[in-house]
Amino acid sequence: MERTIKYWLKDKSVVRFNQIGFKTKYYGTDGGGLGKFKDRLEMMKNGSIAINAAYPDITKIKIRKNGMYEIVFKNVKSVPTSKEKEPIVFMPKLDESLFDNLLKLLKNHSVKMLDRKSSRLNFGRHRSEQYGYVKARYSGEVGLSYASKNKFHIYDEIIKIGEQICPFKFSTIQLNNNVICPKHIDSANVGSSLLVSFGDYTGCNIVIEGNMYDARHRPIMFNGSQREHWNTNDLEGNKYSLVFYTNNF
Repeated sequence: MERTIKYWLKDKSVVRFNQIGFKTKYYGTDGGGLGKFKDRLEMMKNGSIAINAAYPDITKIKIRKNGMYEIVFKNVKSVPTSKEKEPIVFMPKLDESLFDNLLKLLKNHSVKMLDRKSSRLNFGRHRSEQYGYVKARYSGEVGLSYASKNKFHIYDEIIKIGEQICPFKFSTIQLNNNVICPKHIDSANVGSSLLVSFGDYTGCNIVIEGNMYDARHRPIMFNGSQREHWNTNDLEGNKYSLVFYTNNF
């Protein structure tokens, strides 16, 4: 459903065959690889709420008699222009214990220091690592990052967290440690990103187009390629943050 929305926003039209699909029991009591129906209800509810929050002018939520949430399209008569920005979506606050295992792993792991030459413009020296799929700088080949392959225990834990909190499919995750981001946009990203911070710290809030938000244990979803964002320079303590996004390979 979200892929259809993104094609429609990009191309201004889309053909969707709603009555064509695989012959299977999508909502049977025994879900096979997807799990049983009752086990999927909460996931479908959270996914529907997240998509509706991200695209309120295009979608609405339908609740079936069996309690299943699903997204349906509104009868939209006008097509949004490419200048319209995707909304900022605030997810429910998380139990901080969700990050306990990752914090234990990071306690004995120093996040890589990037120097001025290897880092993004105006970032200076900072500690940051990419996990998931990235494009090699010189060959242009797409594959798992160095950190993903050599620190797979950390990568696995990050993926577990992402699968629980991220309502969209992501290709890449940025792990930052005590990074105070200057004003920038993420021009290489596609669609919305999800940011969440954790650790024993105060300050260093995220500012999106002049409005300040606290992402500590509370995921914030926004399109970083559309909205300029940065951090407040008042960090005290040890802060980690994860950014889940789709790279423009």
